[in-house]
Amino acid sequence: MKIYLIKSQGSPIQDLRFAA
Repeated sequence: MKIYLIKSQGSPIQDLRFAA
């Protein structure tokens, strides 16, 4: 499982996306 750390649209908040 890979973990992707992406930023929201122009937001300082980061979302954790989990992809198999």
